[in-house]
Amino acid sequence: MMPYKIVFDADMVLIDYMAQLVRYVEEVRGHRALMSYKFDPSYDLAYTFPSLKPAEMQEIIRELSVAEDYYSDIPLMKGAKDGIARIREELPDTPVVCVTSGGNHPLTREMRLKNLAPFELDEIITLPLNGSKVATLLELQEPGGQCILFDDSIGHVRAAAENGQVGVLYSQPYNTDEDVLHRVKDWNEIVQWCTTNLPQLSQRSSRLTA
Repeated sequence: MMPYKIVFDADMVLIDYMAQLVRYVEEVRGHRALMSYKFDPSYDLAYTFPSLKPAEMQEIIRELSVAEDYYSDIPLMKGAKDGIARIREELPDTPVVCVTSGGNHPLTREMRLKNLAPFELDEIITLPLNGSKVATLLELQEPGGQCILFDDSIGHVRAAAENGQVGVLYSQPYNTDEDVLHRVKDWNEIVQWCTTNLPQLSQRSSRLTA
């Protein structure tokens, strides 16, 4: 049986980073959101906060990454904690890993680990800002196996597929127009994808290697 590992991104898959970013912009910077971030088709909340230029938003994101009162208390994505538990129950022999940016500041990494503490994960890998997620997947890959990456970034999903892994796009308003082989829209679909496809993939690989 092919050894698979299920790999999750953190932001907007496990934890609702955008919700906390909006809260920070409103409470600390004093800008009012003009729409719900859940419907904003831009990755940098350009429609939610149209008065902020991209460079200003990047500055705010850097501020947030070391703001202990906010960054250490990012809410969980709906269904994520229970979803991880269900996957572990249904696929007890399949490792479940999170690979995410941890920034370049020790405090950011410390708070990121705190954010992910509620999840029953086998491993949490935090990357520096310029760290390569696909290179990490290749390091995680067992001989003859694959990593299944769930991510909201089309770039990461495509890079995973191009390097022999399986990329599954977690739908968000900013990626709905992207054409991908695998897509899920919520945690019920993630659990269903894993419990349906992983046994089939394993059986197929067993026949190929028999």
